[in-house]
Amino acid sequence: MGKFRFPTYSLCSYVVFLFCKRRIKDIPPEVSHFFTKTSALKHLNLSGTKLPSEMLREILHGLAINDKISNLHMDLSDCELRSSGAQVIQDMIFDINSLSSLDISNNGFDSDMVTLILSIGRSKSIKHVSLGKNFNVKSGTAVADIIHRIVQLIQDEDCTIESLSLADSRLKSEINILLNALGKKNNLRKIDISGNAMGDTGAKLLSKSLQLNTQLRMITWDKNNTTANGFLILAHALERNYTLRSMPLPLSDISQAYRMNQSKTEDALHLIQSHLLRNNQMKGNVPKKVNGFHKKKSFTLPLKLKMQQARGMKEETPGHEEQIIR
Repeated sequence: MGKFRFPTYSLCSYVVFLFCKRRIKDIPPEVSHFFTKTSALKHLNLSGTKLPSEMLREILHGLAINDKISNLHMDLSDCELRSSGAQVIQDMIFDINSLSSLDISNNGFDSDMVTLILSIGRSKSIKHVSLGKNFNVKSGTAVADIIHRIVQLIQDEDCTIESLSLADSRLKSEINILLNALGKKNNLRKIDISGNAMGDTGAKLLSKSLQLNTQLRMITWDKNNTTANGFLILAHALERNYTLRSMPLPLSDISQAYRMNQSKTEDALHLIQSHLLRNNQMKGNVPKKVNGFHKKKSFTLPLKLKMQQARGMKEETPGHEEQIIR
């Protein structure tokens, strides 16, 4: 294979999306220069490149100097960065003001996660961060410490992060710490907790928090071993939540629950869909809270939705269901 080359100086003003899937061994001399001068870059995808920590430092150094770009999405997932890469990110991330989305999932950070999360939290521009598959720590206490640090991050009023992904981390009961925190004041508007095998216990805790949460707009939570009972508990909890608007159907868990209890699964899904439909139709008319909960009587459902619910949601709005659950 030929040597990987970055775009030349003449292209710095035109490159919007930079994508590389080749494993990088040698550091091209033009790396730092390109990232210092680029003025149109919006997406930087280096996923799966086994990126050397020295090259990562050059890239981040160039981005730190660059004041011409903004709203940059950077994907460093599956790069085998490990401790050396974690140290580079800790050293450089605060100085990059253009970065709005950072994916560092599956990099073997593990025991370095606590200090890494602290550094990411100091950023004044990052709005979304993906941290999944970095929790391969033998000690349950160590994992709990990492989750507690994440909770501190999302509850920090000065933190800019609004979207968090812990997908495919198989945290199991350890994710309960985060689920409980969602019921308290935090900054998150989107969260992905798929692939954590949290079971119905996790579904119960999530349901409890959703009755109190008014910030979240979207939750993704498939592959968690949720049964029909778990779905039904969450469906009833959404009756008191008027702000969540999107929940992609957890198809993997639904297919298992459907095989075990078809009727209860269908009932739960109808309820979930009806509550999300209601929330999307409210247009900001959110009822006031009483004792921490939304007062149900203070809101009048649209007539069309009343009729749908009275018929057990048999009349679904054509094309609208898919829009809501995405």
